[in-house]
Amino acid sequence: MGEIKLKLRVLQTTCKKCKFGFESYYLSDFTYGQRLLLSKDGKYYSYINLIEDKVYDEVEDIISIIINHSNIKLSKTELADCLRQVFYLACDTIKGIQIETARGKRRCPKCGTDEIEYCPEDHIFCEEKTFKVVSHNDWNKLSAIERFELIENGLSKALKSNGRIKI
Repeated sequence: MGEIKLKLRVLQTTCKKCKFGFESYYLSDFTYGQRLLLSKDGKYYSYINLIEDKVYDEVEDIISIIINHSNIKLSKTELADCLRQVFYLACDTIKGIQIETARGKRRCPKCGTDEIEYCPEDHIFCEEKTFKVVSHNDWNKLSAIERFELIENGLSKALKSNGRIKI
């Protein structure tokens, strides 16, 4: 994983459950296609530029092939949701912990709950931080068939959890 230095917004955040205080980071509203991703436990951030990430496009193409072949009708929004739900399968872990690519709430890095509160907006400040860039080393070791099967299995679970039929 490479690294990138970013200037971002920092919010002081407090867990409602365990009262742990921590910082939450946000990119500027003008960073189209760029995201900060969290590890599933909420402890580690990583950066990705989805416009430049070729694996993101590859996973999107695989999902489109599967959906079209299965004659499942999805809106563009539903297709984007599926992509967010399975893209993590193509991403390397951060310190051994899987990246969360589906949109979700921030989690407390101490107890894991999503019951958190943010400081008032007038307490937001900007800071420069260095983040790991999302990598795809494990994905790149897979054959085309293995990649397809991995995404197909993940997509099947995503569609099932969304109330859709299994592919």
